[in-house]
Amino acid sequence: MPRPAARIAEVVALAAVYAAAGYVGFRAAIPPGNVTPVWPPSGIALAALLLAGRRLAPGVWAGSVVANLLASTYIPAGAAGPLTLLAVAAVIGVGSTLQALAGVKLTGRADPLGGVRAALRLVFGGGLLACAISPTVGVTALWAGGLVPAADFPRTWLTWWLGDTAGVLVVAPAVLAWGRGGRPPATPGGVAGGGVVAPKRAVPPGVVHPRSGSRVFLAHPVTGG
Repeated sequence: MPRPAARIAEVVALAAVYAAAGYVGFRAAIPPGNVTPVWPPSGIALAALLLAGRRLAPGVWAGSVVANLLASTYIPAGAAGPLTLLAVAAVIGVGSTLQALAGVKLTGRADPLGGVRAALRLVFGGGLLACAISPTVGVTALWAGGLVPAADFPRTWLTWWLGDTAGVLVVAPAVLAWGRGGRPPATPGGVAGGGVVAPKRAVPPGVVHPRSGSRVFLAHPVTGG
């Protein structure tokens, strides 16, 4: 396959995987409110860009947009028009893409599974810090689109951030290990069981994440979390 065609295929494949993971996340959402404690696409996006490079960033955007449009089935009839939903989905896709790119920058090109220091960069850079981008952009888009009341902005932001962070800490290490031939982590203090041990404990039990855009943003007008 010619190289340009191969790159396009990689972008399309990432978009499809992202959207499929988002759909599974929607199906696994916990009622009421259609929320989920972990958002796998955030970890998939970061791991894909760490493995294959930033050229796959368009696949993150496309996958996020498709996932959000799929989530439109959760929106109450009349809550928003199709153009509003499309615009919100597109903006949330930008936030998801910027988050993945920032995660790559903050994590660095060093192997995140290569030791404690590298694992901590994944936790704090790719997880806790970078994952503030998507909820900031996404919840702002939801508010501007009339899908989230201003009073619910802080709670929606927090639960979104927790879900994306959990997705990075749980899913990204597993994808990275698989993409690098299934090599186990170098240290027990770094990554274990397909996820980072310490950060997983940092996510309070029972805290769930409203799926908007790359989450069930379309379901938020019902309960917001």
